Amino acid sequence: MASEETFRLSDQDGVVTANGVRFERILDHPVERVWAALTEPDQLSLWLGPARVEGGAGGNITLQMTGAINGGKILQWKKNVLLEFEWYKDSVVRWELLKEGPGRCRLIFTTLRVAASQLEGAAVGWHFHMDALEIMLDGSVVPYKYAVAHWPEISQPVSARYAQQVSVVRQHQTPPAPFVIERTLDAPVARVWKALTDMEEIKHWSFTIPDFKPEVGYDFTFDGENEGRKFVHLCRITEVIPERKLAYSWRYEDVLGISHVSFELFPEGQRTRLRLTHEGLENLAHAGRDFVRSNFEAGWTSILDKGLVPYLALVYS
Repeated sequence: MASEETFRLSDQDGVVTANGVRFERILDHPVERVWAALTEPDQLSLWLGPARVEGGAGGNITLQMTGAINGGKILQWKKNVLLEFEWYKDSVVRWELLKEGPGRCRLIFTTLRVAASQLEGAAVGWHFHMDALEIMLDGSVVPYKYAVAHWPEISQPVSARYAQQVSVVRQHQTPPAPFVIERTLDAPVARVWKALTDMEEIKHWSFTIPDFKPEVGYDFTFDGENEGRKFVHLCRITEVIPERKLAYSWRYEDVLGISHVSFELFPEGQRTRLRLTHEGLENLAHAGRDFVRSNFEAGWTSILDKGLVPYLALVYS
């Protein structure tokens, strides 16, 4: 860690939205270690503030911050996976943990329902605490006193970047539209659902997935390749409604940014209308030409038209 005199906020900026801020960090620590830092009072005091934690979901978390006590009811508590609780007035904070490989973790932090006038301040403040969390996890001491005494010079560059983000958000309130593609398949819903959720069937029309179960919270991974470059996909099932909807998060190893995919099924007699939605593609665009929206559009179109459609025609003829 840099000495106190050279400490500055990192360049790992969060993303300002219309009503909050989102941060994503890949940490060289296992999920269990990060969960402890988020939920154990003695750990929280080292990077966020003196804390009191009472129970899991339905309990309370309160923290003594500079000049105020924040926190409130715990809304979601899934050990090593998800923590969400009330923060200040109507705002909420949410921490999601995803395994990123042996001894690594992806942390996604979101604060929601933030007043428009407080967006920039919330972004800068949480940026500091994200940095403080990493410093603490790495075994160093967070330079709180120095940071407070020299806050203007420490935060000015980051604050200017967030002010620019806030300005852009206010000018463009409508988020980018997700990619949506629909196809009518010559097979009943039950047959299409099996093709979407059976590991042995998936490999015949899409990717080869070593391990897959249509269960909420189930993590699965698979490899993809484009022009000789290998991409490791990391996904987590987020919603399962048998024969109606399958949804999962979609991200890449060592690439910041997370998106979400859903398959929805609508029966039309002995046929099925399938709607595939991939949202959040703008979160991946920063990673280079392999992650531009047009590549995803071409990829999904090929998977459906050259994979799923002929596969179902073959097995349900």
